Amino acid sequence: MTVWMPGAAYIYKESKHIEEAKQFVAYVASVEGTKAAAAVSKPTGPYVIEGATVPDDVPTLVKEMLPYFENNRTAPALEFVSPIKGPSLEQITVEVGAGIKSAVEGAEAYDRDVEKQAKQLGLEGW
Repeated sequence: MTVWMPGAAYIYKESKHIEEAKQFVAYVASVEGTKAAAAVSKPTGPYVIEGATVPDDVPTLVKEMLPYFENNRTAPALEFVSPIKGPSLEQITVEVGAGIKSAVEGAEAYDRDVEKQAKQLGLEGW
């Protein structure tokens, strides 16, 4: 299952309260922090924090995701693993989804799209 990564927390490097901010970020990324968040807003997916569990009253869609996470059958969405996104990705995925192209043809088209983008950006190795 392809998953979107959770939001991040950042600390301004010139903050006058860096230690306090680090403590807050650690809390947000803890089991206790996920419980506090779930008490005021239902999770929209499983947590990626070891030991954190979702409440029983989450939507069915979230419950159906859990086995994929529990069995390590997930991967981050492309945006999180590649520095380049081909500009035609949306059109290619529509073509594959509509049956206009096979999955292999779509992958080949996307490889060409990414290569073209990398060359236009002047990236080395392309």
